[in-house]
Amino acid sequence: MDYLRTTMEIGIFETLACVDGTGSEDLSRQAANYLPCVSREEACIRTRRIAGALSGMGASQLLLLCPELALLEELAELRFAGKVYVCLARELDEQSKLRIGENVPAGLDVSFIDEGEFPTRFLPSTSAVLAFGFGDPETAFLPGFQHRQIEYYRCFTGPVLLACVAPPEQGERPLGWHAGTTSEAFTAIIY
Repeated sequence: MDYLRTTMEIGIFETLACVDGTGSEDLSRQAANYLPCVSREEACIRTRRIAGALSGMGASQLLLLCPELALLEELAELRFAGKVYVCLARELDEQSKLRIGENVPAGLDVSFIDEGEFPTRFLPSTSAVLAFGFGDPETAFLPGFQHRQIEYYRCFTGPVLLACVAPPEQGERPLGWHAGTTSEAFTAIIY
C-alpha cells in the first residue's frame, strides 16, 4: 500500500482508520513508517473535535489541503452550511479526482480545485485554510504534498489552521513528512 498516495486520495484520518480496521499487525507496523501512530478510536475523536471547531468558528468557506473524507462526513453530520473547497494534489490523475468527487457526503457544498488555484471570493474575514498534520506551537509536521501546498497559500491573510491528526508528543516524523516552524505557516492549531 502506498500510504502517502492514499492520504492524497482519502485523507490521513480515513487512511489511519483503514489500516487500523484491518487488524493486521504487519500492516500497522508498515504504516507506522508513513503515518502518525493513532488508533481508529483516537482518529474518530480528533475528527469530531476538528469538525466541531470548524463549525463553531464562523467561517463560511473552508479550503482543505487534503480530501479528508472522514472530516467531510463529520461536517455533513453537523450540517455545516458553508462552502468547502478541497485542494487536489498535482500528483493525482483524473480517475483519482473523479473517485474523490464520488465520495463527497450528501448535504455538503464541496468544490475541488487543483493545487495552486485559489477559490474565488475566498476572503480572509470569512474563510480559513486547513492543513492536516501534527505539531505544537514550535514545530509542525505535514505530509510532503501539504507542506508544498501550504507554501502556495502562504499569502492568505486569514486563518491558516493546523488540524492535528495526532497528539503533539507524537514527536517522530513519518517518512515523506516535512517539519516546519509552526508560527511561520499557521495562525492556530486545532488539537
